[in-house]
Amino acid sequence: MCSESHFLAEIEADPNNGAAKLVYADWLEERGDPRAEMIQIREKLRTLSPLDTPYWDLKERFRELRDQQETDWLNAMKYDAVYRPMFTQLPTDRGQRWRLVEEFIDLWHTPLKRDVGCTAEEISAAEAQLEVNLPVALKELYRLIDPKPYLLVDPNGLRKVRSDQGEMLLLEEAPGDAKTVGVRCSDAQIADPKIQRLRIVDGEWKLHSTSPMCVSEFIIHWLLLFTHNGKFHHQCNGPSHSERSFVCNLPKVGLPEDAGGPIYFFFEGADYLVRIWRLIDTHNQRRHEHISVKARNAVAYQELELHLPSLRNPQEMMDDD
Repeated sequence: MCSESHFLAEIEADPNNGAAKLVYADWLEERGDPRAEMIQIREKLRTLSPLDTPYWDLKERFRELRDQQETDWLNAMKYDAVYRPMFTQLPTDRGQRWRLVEEFIDLWHTPLKRDVGCTAEEISAAEAQLEVNLPVALKELYRLIDPKPYLLVDPNGLRKVRSDQGEMLLLEEAPGDAKTVGVRCSDAQIADPKIQRLRIVDGEWKLHSTSPMCVSEFIIHWLLLFTHNGKFHHQCNGPSHSERSFVCNLPKVGLPEDAGGPIYFFFEGADYLVRIWRLIDTHNQRRHEHISVKARNAVAYQELELHLPSLRNPQEMMDDD
């Protein structure tokens, strides 16, 4: 006859084995243990997107049950985010990408709440004003989050501009002649269209490049750039070979590389994020690198300091060797 330690050992060996957790939940349920409901809800949540009707009811119930459990048991069940490391392989299903976005916001921004996004009526009003049907992925984003804290425009702030490549919807404000991003109005029928990079040249909007990222991938990239909740953060310039090797051995975010914009590479460790920013100086034929980090607690930051001594002793920007 199986004991609880048997189930926990099986889960420890394969924390992502949902079937094993559900068998454990059946065993607990037979014994009247309320932890069974928590496991069943969590495994159901794994199949849902934040846009699905029952998602928030189940999530709120899960949080209520989780707060009643002992920390050691929660750790044994590995009940953190579903996607950890979060971004090494992006889900192909767009609904699950929004699940990943919601979990990332929970960890690194202010946790989302039910109905924090725009209403269907607000989105429809914006579409009527613009005389454009917004792409499905963009409407899903607006339903999920309030975009303003993440420096993106809300539906009422969307602008339709004419460029040398046709009409575009701008997704962020463009100060002066700075580059900005948008989507083609003619791509509105595509559920998750490619991002377009634009800038003003001689007073006119010009297409700078088409990004390899679609809307849902761009939002993940954007959230990584503007992470709010790293309590410990620092930047070092000109990382050494050993520092770069440490970073590059961390789980890497699986986003398409966008040569049309700044060259960023994101990596994730236990409770910390690391970003490599690469700058190409075409005039002097030199390449410079910066490493910036954000950690959620002092322990994680101390681990980074062990491997990235430049965090303690920032140095001037150095050539890549």
